[in-house]
Amino acid sequence: MEGQALPTTPQKIRPYIEASLLVAVGLVLSTFVIYRAPLGGSVTLGSTIPLCIIALRSGSRIGMLAGLNFGILSFLTSGLLIGPGPFFFDYIAAYVALGAFGGLKKWPFLSIVLAQISRLGCHVISGVLFFSQGKSLEDALIYSLEYNLSFMVPDVIIGVILFYQLIKKSPQMIKSGYRSEEHTSELQSQF
Repeated sequence: MEGQALPTTPQKIRPYIEASLLVAVGLVLSTFVIYRAPLGGSVTLGSTIPLCIIALRSGSRIGMLAGLNFGILSFLTSGLLIGPGPFFFDYIAAYVALGAFGGLKKWPFLSIVLAQISRLGCHVISGVLFFSQGKSLEDALIYSLEYNLSFMVPDVIIGVILFYQLIKKSPQMIKSGYRSEEHTSELQSQF
């Protein structure tokens, strides 16, 4: 980071701290597995939604950085040993893609759907390139798409339902610098 100073004020550091916390929340949610697909992938309790929230709150740059961290940590906690190609597409590119749509704050549900479609694309590419086992390109593409949709569709539906409930209860949650009224009054009472 030559020529660029690291953020030093609380306002500049806050998005990175929030991103770290939401990555941790996503990792915890990923341990609540509803269904585990036989060749990898699972339906969880909305584990990717915290990454989408980061992107909506803090923008694409921090969202993609959070996705990178989530992908690496997910791989490290998975216990899997895979090659560099599947690692890149299934863990790095797929989760970085979730943070890429932070610019669509006015349309948060569209942002989540586009982010999840991008993630699906990364998983499908990985399936075609690295797990097709001699199938023709068309067969490999169809198989990879069907396989990945089998766990991603329910996972995304669960995540969107949970996100809807969060937004319904606290619509300001996706705004940068959001603090609940209780938190703000608690901080004010301390000073």
